[in-house]
Amino acid sequence: MCDGTPLSPDAIRLPADFPIPDAAVLITASKAGPSQVVDGYYRGDLQEAYHGWKDAFETAGYTVIFDEIEVTDSEVAYQSGDGRSIGQVSLRTDCIEDGRTSVHITNRPT
Repeated sequence: MCDGTPLSPDAIRLPADFPIPDAAVLITASKAGPSQVVDGYYRGDLQEAYHGWKDAFETAGYTVIFDEIEVTDSEVAYQSGDGRSIGQVSLRTDCIEDGRTSVHITNRPT
């Protein structure tokens, strides 16, 4: 998902305090059982996307449970500050030619 119309905050349906970096554009959202799945892209390379999401979680009081960055992908797993949700942001270099990094968020209640 490297192109598309940004969703409204209501359509994203993530927790109200869920941090979304300014460079992130979220374009699809769906339910998968109890999980909310959101896809989009980050305007920047993999390194920028990784640091953007990790910093956003830490600034918002979320706990980063696990994170890694590799050559073509990255993950940042988190738990909300209130402990009510947990999930992961997966980043891929699928659309690197556009200067964007694809974003896949899976958020679920604990």
